[in-house]
Amino acid sequence: RPKRGQQGCDLVVRCADYASSQRMSRLHLEIRREPTAFLVVDRSRHGTWRNGQRLGVEQPSPLVPGDELDLARVLRMRFVLTLPTRLT
Repeated sequence: RPKRGQQGCDLVVRCADYASSQRMSRLHLEIRREPTAFLVVDRSRHGTWRNGQRLGVEQPSPLVPGDELDLARVLRMRFVLTLPTRLT
């Protein structure tokens, strides 16, 4: 969650069926960029897994390229980090 005065952006995922949408939390997780790393924070009731290991709720965990995030066993995402190309 962005602190007062900080900007943030949201990624909204709409589930195709009602049962899946009931398992996904409105604010399921947060991916945050720190000066030296990316962190993932589970904010859900139904769980988030990183590479098959369940994350502790509200406990920041390092996120590296190639990590798989499984949201409530409904949606699987892979974290990919690419550096922007420089415009000339």
